[in-house]
Amino acid sequence: MAASASIADGTVRGTGALGSSVSVPRLFWPAALVWAWIGLSGSQSNSDLVTIGALLVMLLGGLPHGAYDLAIGNRMLALDPRRAFILLLAYIGVALAMAGLWTFAPVAALVVFLLSAALHFGEDWAMLNTGLLRATGGASVIAIPAIFHRDEVSQLFMLMCGPQGEHVARVAVASGPVAILVMLTALARAYMEGNRQWALAQATAFVGLAVLPPQLGFTLFFVFLHSPLHMREVRRALPDWSTARLASYGLAICAAAVLGGAVLVDNLLSEQPDWALASGFQVLSILAAPHLVLHWIIDRTRTAPRQ
Repeated sequence: MAASASIADGTVRGTGALGSSVSVPRLFWPAALVWAWIGLSGSQSNSDLVTIGALLVMLLGGLPHGAYDLAIGNRMLALDPRRAFILLLAYIGVALAMAGLWTFAPVAALVVFLLSAALHFGEDWAMLNTGLLRATGGASVIAIPAIFHRDEVSQLFMLMCGPQGEHVARVAVASGPVAILVMLTALARAYMEGNRQWALAQATAFVGLAVLPPQLGFTLFFVFLHSPLHMREVRRALPDWSTARLASYGLAICAAAVLGGAVLVDNLLSEQPDWALASGFQVLSILAAPHLVLHWIIDRTRTAPRQ
């Protein structure tokens, strides 16, 4: 949820808007150097310790940018206490529905997760003219590791939804070239339109997705580039919140989310790192479902013609 355009003024969200420069998060370049050192250091880059570390970084660094959904929703939709409570119940209900999908239809859950992730990451590509193109650009975050780390991604998908996960991975590989082509077009356009630092950082993150182990490449993109950019929009949407209030609220919500995820998803606390990582992605999907639905409602409400 971040960037050059804010939900507070009702304009299109996205970190890569035309005509404005998007600054790169301060920690991205140091993190890229550290991640490159870990990833290129040899066999240790795929060790159990690195996998568990990547899972912790993914959860602790990625969850906060969605932790303020209810506060933002209440403000943007101007809800009274009764409707705010209904929003809370609906938000939890969507999350539980996604958890149920993992239980009763895990292949469908994986497909829904990947499609929603493409839509969410596509919000970073506001320089593209249509939602379909933005989603295709966002899908490159999935396509690149699927192509360059086929065995690892296939194994991850199978841990998440069973043997059919391999077929989902093959579809991701087959659709990958189109997504990558759109992504390269977007990067070139962003660079030519003045977003050069942003384009360079995105290109670096995509190279990381290709050359680093999947768990490292994804956390570099998700935690150190995507999430901080979206946190900027949280601050714009809640301008009267102090840093202390933001931190305490976000910590409480994230702790509740992790505890809830540990209850709803098996193996999140598993001693087997691969199972724990797969469960971590399932937790992300459960939390992403209401996040996307809520912000779709906010966008629709704020862009609807006034009577």
